[in-house]
Amino acid sequence: MKSKKWTDNEENLLLEELSEGLNIKAIALLHSRTIGGINSRKNVLVYRMYQNHYNIDEISECIKLNKNYVKHLIHKKNNISHHDEVDQLRKDIIKLKIFINDLKINNWKIKYS
Repeated sequence: MKSKKWTDNEENLLLEELSEGLNIKAIALLHSRTIGGINSRKNVLVYRMYQNHYNIDEISECIKLNKNYVKHLIHKKNNISHHDEVDQLRKDIIKLKIFINDLKINNWKIKYS
């Protein structure tokens, strides 16, 4: 089952509710979402705040998460992003090698035609 898309307004409301220390079950009911959906969005918000230059203390206080857990989420997301970049670089290198090889073959054909 596909979940409904989060709106900016709903995310802002979620941040307010988290900052006020509302219970996750209550938040889930208010948003008509699952507890897992709320926790997942919390993780998204942690990384988004980090990208917007909030420090660990600010994120921890706003979302009501342990500082070490906030650091863990950020580190985990950074590693995933890094792996995606490395995978893309590998694909680009393979394409470049194929392109260079094709150039060599075509150059050889031109020289010896």
